[in-house]
Amino acid sequence: MLLRLVDDFRRAMDLSLVLDEEGIAHELRSAGADRWELTVDERDLARAQAALTAFERENPPPAPRVQRPRSPTPAVACGLLFFLSVLAFHVWTGPESSASPWFSRGSAEAAAIVGGEWWRTVTALTLHADAGHAVGNAVLGGLLLAL
Repeated sequence: MLLRLVDDFRRAMDLSLVLDEEGIAHELRSAGADRWELTVDERDLARAQAALTAFERENPPPAPRVQRPRSPTPAVACGLLFFLSVLAFHVWTGPESSASPWFSRGSAEAAAIVGGEWWRTVTALTLHADAGHAVGNAVLGGLLLAL
């Protein structure tokens, strides 16, 4: 005879242990997705009810957890900001061109860097040859920052 239908497996196991402790023969079976049924013989029903009622009075079931929608973590926000910044900067500077002041003054030229223009080591990281190059770096950099 059905004694209880429980939605939480851990709680069902606790109730089963109570019946074990009382020496009441019972069965714990799955009743579908995340549902468990405790059954006992009809002659043990009153004793089982009393044991479980006493247990539940001393150990009330926990309140159900409320699932709040997850907001983006700071790491994801940082990755997204990086992604958008790289793309925005590429739109501003344009693709590689000898006529572009960004590329003539900021690209990585070994002779210029050794000659004292150290900033080229940083500015060259922000310049991209074409849109595919910029998108690839933006995606990879954004993903790495989000980790």
